[in-house]
Amino acid sequence: MKYDWEHIANVKPYPYLLNYFSQKELQEKGIDKDISLLSERGKKILKTVCRFGFISEKLELYSKGRDSMQILFMIMILESVGKIIYEKEVLGSKEIIKKVFKEFISDDDREILSTSFKYGKKTAFKSFDEVIDLFYKIRCEFAHELEYLNFSLMNENSSTPTSMKGSNVISHIKLSKFRKIIYNTCIKAAVKMEDK
Repeated sequence: MKYDWEHIANVKPYPYLLNYFSQKELQEKGIDKDISLLSERGKKILKTVCRFGFISEKLELYSKGRDSMQILFMIMILESVGKIIYEKEVLGSKEIIKKVFKEFISDDDREILSTSFKYGKKTAFKSFDEVIDLFYKIRCEFAHELEYLNFSLMNENSSTPTSMKGSNVISHIKLSKFRKIIYNTCIKAAVKMEDK
């Protein structure tokens, strides 16, 4: 994607989000052009989402097809947003991720993620927690062991599901859809956020 800015400090939330949502969709979500309707914490959440998202897009130039890197950044977005929301609570990374997902993901997006991964060709994950556990595992493998070749989401130009290397987990979701779900979840959190 082409932007008017090339440095992370210059990323503007509204123009950035227009790459993923229409103006109408953003208005329906409660996001205006200068994000003035949001609390200061809500603005901080949106800026975090957009800056991490911008970095992950830049990484894609150098790591095409290495979806673990993209998943790492999407999960880092959730962690960072969670730390803004639950700043006074003592929570581990996995707890933060689960809490953000459970409080702010839409029912439609939860359903999409819950049905996007299967064991083998037929057996769906038993719960949404299994999906979160999978993302957290991918995040940890990359962040702590630099394992980033083991997992791929569906190719953007294909409808063929992809499997996880060394596992029988099969992905039925594309990175663009996964990214949009993460952004939807964080936008909902930003809009609901009040200053203390």
